[in-house]
Amino acid sequence: MMAPQDLVRIREGMRWTQTQAAAKVGVSANTWARWERGEVAPHPLRAPHLQRLLRQADRKRGGTDGAT
Repeated sequence: MMAPQDLVRIREGMRWTQTQAAAKVGVSANTWARWERGEVAPHPLRAPHLQRLLRQADRKRGGTDGAT
């Protein structure tokens, strides 16, 4: 699963607030914030949504980071 700093990198790379990123994944802003702080890990069922965000962020940056 993604590390908290990866979630921050994705969100900041897309220039999203925590609320916007949370909405993209279908969780509350509080949940997203807890993920970023490392208080809890994202549920495995959220993995496809998070991988999709990682791909979007990589495309925006023009890289792949192996997340294809």
